[in-house]
Amino acid sequence: MRFCKRHNSALSDYDTAGLDFFNSMERVMVPGSPAAPMRVNGERLEAWMLKTMVGGVFCGAFPLPDCIAQRGIPPPFGFLRVLFRQDRLPEPLGLYLRHGTEGEKFLIDHHVLRMQVVPGSPAHGGAETVLCGLKLCVFGIEFYLSVLPPPDPPPERLQQMVYRPTEITGPAGESLVVEWEGIGGGRPVQFGDAS
Repeated sequence: MRFCKRHNSALSDYDTAGLDFFNSMERVMVPGSPAAPMRVNGERLEAWMLKTMVGGVFCGAFPLPDCIAQRGIPPPFGFLRVLFRQDRLPEPLGLYLRHGTEGEKFLIDHHVLRMQVVPGSPAHGGAETVLCGLKLCVFGIEFYLSVLPPPDPPPERLQQMVYRPTEITGPAGESLVVEWEGIGGGRPVQFGDAS
């Protein structure tokens, strides 16, 4: 466990991006919330999600299906290169935002924040179950960090997602700008009133 604590501490500056993101999403989705920074660096947000997933999975804090045993195993070298700013997550890996089907209503979630690892099959069609990413639900809005290329055609959940959204606007018109420096971004997403 010492390995996990030492590296978690070394990467603690990503926690600021995660906290800014959460506070901004509260402002976007819950009218009248306290003021918050309304900009977040998308690459740092992806790194915070990756750090959270790596810490939870490889240190044994997140429950995993029995067929995926990661505790005590070092994380893939590619994950560490991203976390220690030597690489970026290449397309199509990275952050997705679920926007749902046309006209779908999104309700404010009383759970506020939930995280879950996403198991699945690798894109090349192997039979083994692997770690595909991390699902993060914030006030009822689903974000997904993909760490493996999706299969072709992509599963339905990815077909209803925006890759690297550039702006997230809530029912009251508050917007969080997600900045993607030099790696581009998808498009803005607006959530209407669910009432």
